[in-house]
Amino acid sequence: MDFGPIHERASTQRALITFDQLLDAGVSRHQVDRLSAQGFLVPIHRGVFRLPGSPLSWEQRVVAAALATAPDSWISGPRALAWWGVRDGPSVEVLTTSARRVRLEGVRAHQTIDLPGVDRRRHRDVPVTSIERSLFDSGRSLTHQQVGAALDHAVRDGLTTYERHQQRVEELGRRGRAGSATAQRVLTARGYGDGFGFEKAMRGLLREVGLPAPVRELKVHVDGFRYRVDFAYPDSMLGIECDSGEWHGLFHQVECDLERQNRIQKEGLLLMRYTVTRLRDERDAVGTEIVEAIARRAGSTPERPWVFPDVKPA
Repeated sequence: MDFGPIHERASTQRALITFDQLLDAGVSRHQVDRLSAQGFLVPIHRGVFRLPGSPLSWEQRVVAAALATAPDSWISGPRALAWWGVRDGPSVEVLTTSARRVRLEGVRAHQTIDLPGVDRRRHRDVPVTSIERSLFDSGRSLTHQQVGAALDHAVRDGLTTYERHQQRVEELGRRGRAGSATAQRVLTARGYGDGFGFEKAMRGLLREVGLPAPVRELKVHVDGFRYRVDFAYPDSMLGIECDSGEWHGLFHQVECDLERQNRIQKEGLLLMRYTVTRLRDERDAVGTEIVEAIARRAGSTPERPWVFPDVKPA
């Protein structure tokens, strides 16, 4: 028997091959049974075999589950996040749109009638739910800290953005849906979603401490770069930034933000930055800091050639 076509096909599937693929390679049903009995094919799932001597790994288990449940299933949950490269997962999960019940050893299967095209991907030759859907569904079994860390990792790697994930959470998160509460908590901790209202809370705080209404989204042009500052008191040369989750753990964005901050501050505009956690948990201290900073800078009316009200931010 010519094993060349078998090894060639299996080499693209983590040393796995399906019954149908064996038939396509010219192997008869009788030969499949004989090769299996002789140990040349090791059954993994019904209709899926592993070539002997191949290393066992979680990636192979993922591919085996995908092959065994094709074409109506997608790897989902924490294992999907692992396949996207943002965290490990404890077990293999699949979402299936098939009416038939999936029963595979070591695989958790969830039937769904709600898996639109936007949530379906093929990544590294495996059908897998989109990164946004994978994050959302992982809230069924992971803590909000774990899902949040995976979201930060995904944003850092350019797989999604906080805004894109927020939009998908709003679309998916109907009342009572598994994963909704965790997804909303993750977004709230990063200044997104309706749970806290970051900028609204900052505006309220500034009113409470007796400060006049600030300039919103002050447009600044420095060294050929165009920026926008969330809140500003131009007469005091002070800006206030509401830092979302983009400030946390994302190295390349931290680098860009530091360059931005340095350019703006060298022109004399002091930037005071606050996270949603600090504004929520240390509200009085934040208010005091801002009032004291404005008081120290009050009375100065410097020229501000760097402010261009009609310039749109990049």
